[in-house]
Amino acid sequence: MNLYPEVLEKILFKDFGVCKSQTIVIAYSGGCDSQVLLHNMAMIARNDLAIQIVAAHYDHGLEKNSKEWVKTCRHWAREIGVQFVSCSAGKLLLSSSNKEARGRELRYRWLASLANTDGVVVTAHHADDQAETFLNRMFRGGDFAQLSGIRISRPIFYGSTVQLLRPMLGFSRQQIQTYAREHNLEWIDDPSNSRNDVDRNLLRNRLLPVLYARGKISRERLVEATEFCREISQDEEKLQSEKLLQIVEPSAKSILCLIDPINLSKMNPSDENMTVRLIRLWIHQSGRSSPSDKQFKSLIEQMKTSSSGYAELSIGDEHIRYFDRKVYLTKRIRSQYVKPGNVSWNVGISNLQKIGINIQWITSDIGLPQCWIIPSNRLELSWHCGKKFIKLPLRSTSSMIRKIQQSNRIPPWERRIIPCILFQGRIVWVYGVGATVDIEARDTVEQKLLPRLIPLS
Repeated sequence: MNLYPEVLEKILFKDFGVCKSQTIVIAYSGGCDSQVLLHNMAMIARNDLAIQIVAAHYDHGLEKNSKEWVKTCRHWAREIGVQFVSCSAGKLLLSSSNKEARGRELRYRWLASLANTDGVVVTAHHADDQAETFLNRMFRGGDFAQLSGIRISRPIFYGSTVQLLRPMLGFSRQQIQTYAREHNLEWIDDPSNSRNDVDRNLLRNRLLPVLYARGKISRERLVEATEFCREISQDEEKLQSEKLLQIVEPSAKSILCLIDPINLSKMNPSDENMTVRLIRLWIHQSGRSSPSDKQFKSLIEQMKTSSSGYAELSIGDEHIRYFDRKVYLTKRIRSQYVKPGNVSWNVGISNLQKIGINIQWITSDIGLPQCWIIPSNRLELSWHCGKKFIKLPLRSTSSMIRKIQQSNRIPPWERRIIPCILFQGRIVWVYGVGATVDIEARDTVEQKLLPRLIPLS
């Protein structure tokens, strides 16, 4: 089957069932593959005015010519009469430890926003990409889910109504390049594709041509292998999803948690492989890219050897955190706003909001007197109070705050970022502990209020 607009139109609107009224966002890099995809889509839209397409170019900002590529892509899109939009990652990827995964996540989030809720995003992945993905993951020791390769269609991220479609997976790179030459198309040659220090490029540029030439392996056989692995992985994923449901613990979700944590104490602690698979699935279902095998190995090693029972793994601007046999996904903590010392209420609230937290007051029999709180200029906030001692109501001795929080199983990152509340220089409320003075003895009439921490959206 050769590549023609009529063939692509059938794949999209009959096989995929795309409605012609849906917004169709084309992931447009300006490379040969996406140029051919855009050219085909433009010809389809030219013959049917009900079809609306958008050429969307994401500038990762990692190549010195990337800004010029944006201009070039805008010019080509304008020449063939297609709406063009672009977005830049700026400096977001420069400090990322996994630029490829983080860049893909940022790009897909942006593409999904362009498609709104009922649109589709179309990429130019093809059969050679599928073959390369299979071998690349096989050499890294991937499981069946990883070896199942690139899906022809899926939600762009977990829970999204926007579909990510790959209508060109059935065509080879050679077929795509033949189409480009026949239609005199120009395209951008990304110099990063020729750098063989990247595993995928080494496969594409060196290893696969040799294997294909020897006749011992073919692109078609590699694609068949991905389909076989997909069938197995679908059965596995169904079983794993059922297990994941059993260990998800919404009640453990707390400040800065992005999704419900999972409780590994409900699993066999010796089954390390299943632990990794369930954490991968948990992350995948949140719509995020999975960490690399190397990152997972580091996390599991920390989990096994940490004397404090705490481990963490940074993934972009987020953290996977392990504590008390539970795994959390949280925002990155902006530590510049949690320096030791007392600050006024207004300054402290501003700092909390910069971290991503706000305070609401709720009525409580075990709260603080309203007259202490209103006006709030008599209250202060203080961070890093863990080594200070407090005397709790109905107790005869004082205790260290850190020890109380530890016994109450307050995660260490929350102890660091959530301040104590002070009234007239005295600690009167501690996160995970509550009011630290015998309020009832002082005032039995006035309404009492208790702080409730809420994450900012």
